Amino acid sequence: MEQREKVYIETSVVSYLTSRPGRDMVIAAHQEVTRQWVGDEILVIRACS
Repeated sequence: MEQREKVYIETSVVSYLTSRPGRDMVIAAHQEVTRQWVGDEILVIRACS
């Protein structure tokens, strides 16, 4: 079985990707930058402790 690399994803990244657009301009900018950074890539996240 192939060993996958593990990466920690800060919870704010997931939050910015999944939340409704913010009314606060700074939060809205963070959301947009995060969405652009992720782009069209498919994220496969495996929870680990």
